[in-house]
Amino acid sequence: MTTIRFMTPAFRLFVAILVMRGVVLSGRAAAAPTPAAAACPPPGAPSSLWGYVTPNSGPAPSGLRLAAWINGVEVASTTTQASGTAVYYLLDIPPRAYDPITRQVCRQGGASGETIYFVLCDAFTANETAIWNGGSLVQRNLTVARLCSGATNTPMPTSTPTATPQPRLYLPMIVRR
Repeated sequence: MTTIRFMTPAFRLFVAILVMRGVVLSGRAAAAPTPAAAACPPPGAPSSLWGYVTPNSGPAPSGLRLAAWINGVEVASTTTQASGTAVYYLLDIPPRAYDPITRQVCRQGGASGETIYFVLCDAFTANETAIWNGGSLVQRNLTVARLCSGATNTPMPTSTPTATPQPRLYLPMIVRR
């Protein structure tokens, strides 16, 4: 009884060449798995701010919307609360985050040293600003020229352009000795 061996090394090479030739001629190759879109990294410590809101035109009511803006983008908002005759706010501004693959902003927020502008009722810019500093709790009392109705107030500051991180290609370096 004679046994024919089909799986000799020469036969395996022949089959591999045929398969590769078929892939090249058909123009179809097995798609390489693409990495899943990376989620935004977990948030770091926010810059927390609190203080009293005092309008120049009398007492402030509670329940007013207060927003924080950095570089022309609203990054956080809250509503004012009353405590006796005083009106206060508490605001947590998260750090800005970038997608590790695309290097695009995936969460708006602040970065160390950036200026925070406060806007009351989407219309009135507070006279004071603050500096974003992650992991801090800072008291910043705010004064505004008017409340949510009436004449115009200081316009929202224009943003200054900031550098956008550029994608980098890291290649392994082979050193021969």
